[in-house]
Amino acid sequence: MSQTESKSRLQTVSAIPASPNGTANGANGQPPPEWLVLVQQHVRDLRFGTVQITVHNGRVTQVDSTRRTRFGPEPDGSGVSISPQS
Repeated sequence: MSQTESKSRLQTVSAIPASPNGTANGANGQPPPEWLVLVQQHVRDLRFGTVQITVHNGRVTQVDSTRRTRFGPEPDGSGVSISPQS
């Protein structure tokens, strides 16, 4: 899959309309699949990180998320300082 195709698919998932309770509407007004609600929750709860969807035989079998914590630079612009342990 090319990077353009990947971005297109990501935009498709993120463009799913939300219902008043904050979850996506499924086809024909049906509730969305459980995995989609879970993905939306993971994305909503992240500031920095990744959400990974694992598919096996055409079915979503696992959703993982990794939260990242970003640190700003030190006041002198040198980055984050780490003091050695005594």
